[in-house]
Amino acid sequence: MAQAGIPVPAKEAEFPVFDQVLADIGDHQSLAESLSTFSAHIAAIRRMLENATADSLVLIDELGRATDRKRAER
Repeated sequence: MAQAGIPVPAKEAEFPVFDQVLADIGDHQSLAESLSTFSAHIAAIRRMLENATADSLVLIDELGRATDRKRAER
């Protein structure tokens, strides 16, 4: 909240400051590159790990999505 400029409802608080925000959100599959949804997530996470520091905020959305082939075929 503090980094977004939103007042924090607290009498006293300490807030860490993130040097960067890394996010993997959405479906990044690519038929042209033969990249499945899960493979795309793994590739994005790899890039985030290469760039993340101890002061980074890393957000990952639905990592395990689209890994169940039987469910995807329904």
